[in-house]
Amino acid sequence: MKPQILKRILPLIIIMAVITISVIYNTLPRLQLNGLENMVISYRDEYQEPGVIVKNATGNYMSKIKIDSNIDTKTLGNYYIDYSLKLKGRTLHVRRNVKIIDDIAPVIKLKGNQIQEMSIKTEYKEQGFQAIDEYEGDITPKVEIQGKIDTENYGEYILTYKVEDQSGNKTEVNRIIKIVDEIKPKIECQEETTKYKIGEKNIIACKAIDNFDGDITKKIKIKGDYDITKPGTYKIIYEVTDDAGNIATKEHKIEIYE
Repeated sequence: MKPQILKRILPLIIIMAVITISVIYNTLPRLQLNGLENMVISYRDEYQEPGVIVKNATGNYMSKIKIDSNIDTKTLGNYYIDYSLKLKGRTLHVRRNVKIIDDIAPVIKLKGNQIQEMSIKTEYKEQGFQAIDEYEGDITPKVEIQGKIDTENYGEYILTYKVEDQSGNKTEVNRIIKIVDEIKPKIECQEETTKYKIGEKNIIACKAIDNFDGDITKKIKIKGDYDITKPGTYKIIYEVTDDAGNIATKEHKIEIYE
């Protein structure tokens, strides 16, 4: 046969061969899976057998189908289920692949308060935590804590607790730490009564010291009625507020003399 003629009829030969193989395949008895060939199920679920059917064969052969499997639904991994049937001197075979996975995220439980307040310039002490995975059990050692707390400055800080199980399921929770200044300033006066001459400029004779802000004497406000132009003894109240909003007051006397 000439090369040119062979070149023309070769595609037809290939097409006819494919058609023939397809016809033979579709007419010969075979096992066919019900459901998916590759199944993925959680270890928490029970495996439900979808079964197989016998194609291109008459009669009831279902009871003769043998099933071989290594599946363990309580253990993560890849498993198989083999189906086989001896029919007219042939052994029909089909396989299903089953993957058992853990798709449940761990749980982190914080001990103590999730929102915690503490005084400024005091040491932070971790109250503790526990991480439990439904499949692996206690995985607390895997927990990572991210975030920093500056106990020298009041404000709100966040600690993030993160954990990941062996299947890649991740969980994170936050603890909010509020550094607060709860200590009131102190107003200190050397004497119970401050004396002024009539018309003398009113100078605050007491000091206000705050544990964090330091000297805040300039923030002192005077409350009460007194007249620097009239002799007498007056009762007033010194009041001061630090940057954290803590208010301190102190009763004091002013004596105006000629």
